[in-house]
Amino acid sequence: MLADMDTAEFTAEEIKEYQAECGELLDESEKALLALRNGNDFLKNYDLAFRSLHSVKGASGMMNETETQACLHDLETRLARFKGAASIPEAELDYLLKGCDRAKVLLASTGKAPSAAPTDSPAKATEETQTATAPVSQPASESVSEETHQIRIAIVDDEPEILETYRTALEDAGFLVSTYLNASDALNAIRECEPDLVLSDYRMPRMNGAELLTEIRKSCPDLPVIFVSAYFDTAILLRALRDGLFSAIEKPVNFDDLIYLCGAARQRTVLVQGFRKSLGLILHHFSDLQTLLQSQGHPDLQESLRTDVLSLVESKKELRPEYMTRSRK
Repeated sequence: MLADMDTAEFTAEEIKEYQAECGELLDESEKALLALRNGNDFLKNYDLAFRSLHSVKGASGMMNETETQACLHDLETRLARFKGAASIPEAELDYLLKGCDRAKVLLASTGKAPSAAPTDSPAKATEETQTATAPVSQPASESVSEETHQIRIAIVDDEPEILETYRTALEDAGFLVSTYLNASDALNAIRECEPDLVLSDYRMPRMNGAELLTEIRKSCPDLPVIFVSAYFDTAILLRALRDGLFSAIEKPVNFDDLIYLCGAARQRTVLVQGFRKSLGLILHHFSDLQTLLQSQGHPDLQESLRTDVLSLVESKKELRPEYMTRSRK
């Protein structure tokens, strides 16, 4: 049943998650290979490099990225030759590092037209990497630890005084704030550089909060949006919640409540992304686990594992907002 997932259509958000997660894994593999070159703990860094390459290979297979999968299979096979060794020759480390660069180029082209056939030549891998520096570096630059990450909030309101009040209160609370006097400017900025949260007035000229929410969902399906208004129509609010609104707060704003909502919105995003990443890693290694249990004569555990994984897959579907579910029908 899980094999059927390979033929599923992937959304732009899912492709973005795949690129970000695999970019981090390739970065980890490169760091481990460089540590091996410097003579650091062989077993620890070998295992880290091998696990990272194996995970990216599995993820590429799930995404039907056969060229990327073939590249990672070559690197994994090459690295496996030195399992149990005391060191890896310099020429082999060069090959593996250039192969990681090649994999990043392929990763950046996910969802685009197929590139030329993969090559086993490290020299050609280096040449291709030099022509694609910008897209390759992006996933790594987006990786920021939650401990040092300040929540970026885009605030939209057609009244400058209110914007300034929000900015002062939220910046004092430690948020990074950008403000916009109309929804069109805010939408362009959000598409250019997605924030962590959008705080929007509902009643605005030309484009109101509901229309802004609809446009945001087209390019940023998981971006939390909070409405602020002096008056909410129940029917409008319910419709907005079905379209993916995170929450709403009435004017005059209680800033303690607003700060709590901003933190809660970001925390939910982090939890959902963490769940998806964990599930992705489980699925990457699912076939290996099944083979291991089968070879050791544990059909009961194998069936239990399959049931649990399918349950997690269903749970992931439930995390998808209703507006995304309805758009597929």
